[in-house]
Amino acid sequence: MSDKEHFISVILPLYNNEDIIGNCLEKLSAILREQFSFYEIIVVDNCSIDNSFERINDKLKTIPCARCMSLSRHMSIEIAITAGLETCIGDFVVIMEHGDPSTMIPELVDKCTSSKSGILQGVCIEDENYSRGMIANLFHAYCRKALGVNLHPGSTFFQVLSRKNVNYILKFKDRYRQLRYFTAAIAKQNNFFKYSKTTSTPRSRFRIFLQNIGDGVKLIINNSLHPLRLVSILGLVASAFNLLYIIYVVCVYLFKQEVREGWTTLSLQSGFMFFMIFLVLSLLSEYIGLLLVETRKRPLFFLKEEATSSTSVTNMDILNVMENQDNDYR
Repeated sequence: MSDKEHFISVILPLYNNEDIIGNCLEKLSAILREQFSFYEIIVVDNCSIDNSFERINDKLKTIPCARCMSLSRHMSIEIAITAGLETCIGDFVVIMEHGDPSTMIPELVDKCTSSKSGILQGVCIEDENYSRGMIANLFHAYCRKALGVNLHPGSTFFQVLSRKNVNYILKFKDRYRQLRYFTAAIAKQNNFFKYSKTTSTPRSRFRIFLQNIGDGVKLIINNSLHPLRLVSILGLVASAFNLLYIIYVVCVYLFKQEVREGWTTLSLQSGFMFFMIFLVLSLLSEYIGLLLVETRKRPLFFLKEEATSSTSVTNMDILNVMENQDNDYR
């Protein structure tokens, strides 16, 4: 099937972009109309407080194959993209922000059709430079070793997904959506492409650093039991120290001649109580971790490829229905 015959869906989340939405939609529509026979543009208005939705409505009168969804409340960009994914019908889905280069879409779709993973992940060159450093390298090394996902520094929401991978992503029912983690979890090896944004909002390096720290902590907590496992280990270590303290108190009572009255009883009581408290907390942490895994309801596996034999039945004599003639089945 050629690119002309593929149905392409483009999801464009927006928030307070009334000044640029008109030109953005016109340029995007012109590129899709020239390169593809079948396409749709899904604009997701993330409850803008300006006149973005009205501007989009005006453009829909002249731009074909486009529709707009407006959320009733401002949500994260992942939720806005998910709203578009649930309604798109394309064979290949392009997720992009208003500052991403729409001229790359035909080339990216062509690469995605020939890709085994069916996923192309965008890496912004400017964000990649900001994401370099010792802390960032340690975080990405942790993700590769502990979480089993390859999160490239500077990864953005500019992605191209096949229909199969879109269906996999929609199976994740997590309320806190992290699409870049989902796409990395589906395929072991994703294809990355680098690009520069056409327009970008200036941000300070410190603000980018704080945002990266927040995203990293949220990703680890939402997708790993390691923080909870660390709490369990600390609880076991604390209970072990209290057990050693109990042994110390007993030894002092047995081998020391002069022991202050009441010290042994009070020490044994406090040591035993703290030992039991930390031990119970460790066990509770493990059971909470199991409950988290069960309540996430994530897919157990993802199919990379599937092939079927051209022959389904080897012995024609064992067919249930050989022929249908005058309602006489043989």
